[in-house]
Amino acid sequence: DHPFDRVGAFAFSPEEGTPAAAMPMQIPEADKQARLDALMAQQRGISRRRGQRRVGQEVEVLIEGADARGAHGRSYAEAPDVDGRILLPGAAAAPGEYRRVRLTRARDYDMMGELL
Repeated sequence: DHPFDRVGAFAFSPEEGTPAAAMPMQIPEADKQARLDALMAQQRGISRRRGQRRVGQEVEVLIEGADARGAHGRSYAEAPDVDGRILLPGAAAAPGEYRRVRLTRARDYDMMGELL
């Protein structure tokens, strides 16, 4: 058993001019969405459990944004645009800064942390 840390998926949509678009017996949209939902529901639990193994680690985080609620960013383990973020509630940090962070909690796809 070798689960993925993270998964990105989408329901199939036929592209005009492709062999798949011309195939008979296309799967109904509701079935496609149900299959996608089932896959992602299973993956949410896997991603959360994998994230829980990181709780307590200290990592360097590139701050990407901040507002009145805190800041957020990414470490070496979070790819831009596809992976979750490290959320830093109440943190005062400016975008572009690199900050040391202790990971305190795993959510489905994001991690929570505190500045050191």
